[in-house]
Amino acid sequence: MMESNIKIINKNEGEYLGIASGNYRIIISGEQTNGNYAVIEMTVPPGGGPPPHAHPDTQEMFHVLEGEVEFRTENGKQIVSKEGFVNIPFGGAIHCFKNISANLHDCSGR
Repeated sequence: MMESNIKIINKNEGEYLGIASGNYRIIISGEQTNGNYAVIEMTVPPGGGPPPHAHPDTQEMFHVLEGEVEFRTENGKQIVSKEGFVNIPFGGAIHCFKNISANLHDCSGR
């Protein structure tokens, strides 16, 4: 019988970091997946978010769990609301986001 490498991560598990005025929880690190993907939960305060940046060797996906985020790229800006998704393909498109809600919101991303 093969040994299972399935890992269950509970609600309060993971590594917590303070980044760009928000709280980030690394649920699954890239190290754990041989660099294939990572899952990071971000709790961003009103007005918070990172400055413009790019990840040329990484594909990113964001899922807004609550609130509203103003997502900016070189092509402009768009509001992403609860249950909205953003996909950034490989290649390093410059982007940033800001919580424009009155309350904290959660956003999961890679």
